[in-house]
Amino acid sequence: MSAHTTQTELKFLGKLILEGELHCETGLHVGAGKGSLEIGGSDNPVVKDAFGRPYVPGSSLRGKLRSLLEQTSGMAVPSELVYLSKRKGQEVRIHQSDRPDDEICLLFGRNPGRMDRVAGESIDGMAAGLDSFVWFLKNGLGGPALGKIDPGTGVITFYATGLLGPSPQLGGITAGPDANIWFTDYYNGLIGNVTATGSITEYPTGVTGTALNSITLGPLVAGAKTLWLTDPGGNKIVRATLP
Repeated sequence: MSAHTTQTELKFLGKLILEGELHCETGLHVGAGKGSLEIGGSDNPVVKDAFGRPYVPGSSLRGKLRSLLEQTSGMAVPSELVYLSKRKGQEVRIHQSDRPDDEICLLFGRNPGRMDRVAGESIDGMAAGLDSFVWFLKNGLGGPALGKIDPGTGVITFYATGLLGPSPQLGGITAGPDANIWFTDYYNGLIGNVTATGSITEYPTGVTGTALNSITLGPLVAGAKTLWLTDPGGNKIVRATLP
């Protein structure tokens, strides 16, 4: 895919300057590359200015703003993403297109040269249900869905009716204590369940700004059934109590 064409030639119009104060409410590490492994050296250094003070580079803030806009605008799907890096385990993907009215690319720019587009479907989690089926999450082409496979016949059935939000991206999946399969909707910060017959229900967590990913069945807490979830965006672990 060509990043620049005669139709998408960009002209510099000006700078957008955002000012404000940053308050670090959780742990923060902005890496500075490999450190020295000599005695007294650091194996996990942080970025520092000329006076030795840690700081957050503008490029990091720019990348976070771009990522949030990609998610909220529904552009964080395989058909809209390209690879910046395909190193195994360290893939970096961003939204990029040749559309002249693409607001994200107009604001943040386009990377020059050809870049491989992220394509196809992805299976992003599996769990064995109490109904003797194996359940899994599907994202990518065709839209997100929950699927179940009959281990005996190999027949696969997909369910998507009931998924909420502008751009669902399914994150984690687990068998729940109520005979249902539970899952997370990453970008919309929702948790949901699907019954053995494929009926899907999603619930808000009550916590704003969540981006829920992994989910697992937890122990009883004060006699109540629980599910435990990770919120990578907020660096949190979330507990959900079931009725």
